[in-house]
Amino acid sequence: MYKVADLGGIILLPVPAFYISPKKIEELIDHTMGKILDHMETDNSLYERWGGKG
Repeated sequence: MYKVADLGGIILLPVPAFYISPKKIEELIDHTMGKILDHMETDNSLYERWGGKG
């Protein structure tokens, strides 16, 4: 992974986001796919982004 990152590749591990309190496996899949599409700069509404304050 170091070599890929060193060459400019993006490493996005498909780690389940249990902090979103998913009720179905599809919600975990949508969250991961939404993150991938975000990195590809592709508009999507597969998950609710955290806005935070500040």
